[in-house]
Amino acid sequence: MAFLDIIQSYVIKGVIILIILQVMITLQGTLIQQNDRSRIEQEMFILSAIFSADIRCVGSDTVSAKPYFLIAAADSTTFIISDSINFAIPIQVRYFLTKSGTSSILFRSINAGNALNVGQNLTYFQLSYYDDTGNLLTPLPLSYTDRTKIKSISVTAQMTKATMTDTSITVWQMRFFPQNL
Repeated sequence: MAFLDIIQSYVIKGVIILIILQVMITLQGTLIQQNDRSRIEQEMFILSAIFSADIRCVGSDTVSAKPYFLIAAADSTTFIISDSINFAIPIQVRYFLTKSGTSSILFRSINAGNALNVGQNLTYFQLSYYDDTGNLLTPLPLSYTDRTKIKSISVTAQMTKATMTDTSITVWQMRFFPQNL
């Protein structure tokens, strides 16, 4: 009888250990998912902060003539802003996409300098341009005449990150009305 009690206690201990291991594995998987979700949300926040700061300054210099947008396409744009120290010095800011497998990477360059990655894992990126009455300007890329009519810009970006068990999707959509246009 004592022998059976010993075997029974080892079986119960084994089952308890297996339950604890299963809970720990589940918690670790949840932590990985939350970490991936947090990382992609942080990437989108960085992209939105950089793009927002730039687009709000369109046309803020005192030297450049209109149009302030040199390129106005669906997936790329180049525009003129002023130097934050000397408003009389125009700066050219360019945003453009490059494909990387199933997703895209958004790059930003200043005055045709080195392009810096400001957004990766983009599965969708779309720029739209509107005139002073709120009408969508088309076809893209916009002509010289249509670029002079731009009064607001809409951006929609989507980032997707797939893990073994989950897919995290973050969407950012905003319409800008730069005061200098």
